Amino acid sequence: MRWIMAAMAGLILAQSGLAEETYVPDRRIVVSRDVDFYGSDLTNLFDTTYDACREACLQDIQCKAFTYNRNSSACFPKSEISETKPYEGAVSGEVFITDARTLSTASDRAADLGFIPSYLLTRAKEQAKKIGSLHAGGPWSVRAMLDAAQSRLADGDTLNAMRWTGGAVGKADRSDLWLEYGRLNSIL
Repeated sequence: MRWIMAAMAGLILAQSGLAEETYVPDRRIVVSRDVDFYGSDLTNLFDTTYDACREACLQDIQCKAFTYNRNSSACFPKSEISETKPYEGAVSGEVFITDARTLSTASDRAADLGFIPSYLLTRAKEQAKKIGSLHAGGPWSVRAMLDAAQSRLADGDTLNAMRWTGGAVGKADRSDLWLEYGRLNSIL
């Protein structure tokens, strides 16, 4: 049920253009698993967690990506993605920035969502912030992920259709994709 509520709130947020700092992340991460974004390190963080690594990158405006090595609990925030290499145990994340048009309409649109309790908007923000980590979409285009979702759905595999759709949401953050993500979650 929480997936449905978060997806529906994400849909409303994406449609409305709301970008209040407290409810919509201005930056989000889309991950690739078992891939190293090689080089372009801003710094090195050791003895840390994936969540701390992701947050460190999101908080640093210079950080465009990171690689987290699960085997050594090390984090490498990046100034850019200069090269990718296969690396078992690595989780690499690319930063996606919320569209400037969405941010510019925030104050005009915030009042439109007064009927939604603030705790749901907070949950929607957390879901939007983490969607690209929950459903890795790094190496695939949005079109490829949506095609994979349709193929899985045609095979009766709703769970993996939802996962592929979640990957597309992480990259595109489109209201129609949030709606489909919520719909697929409601079936599960």
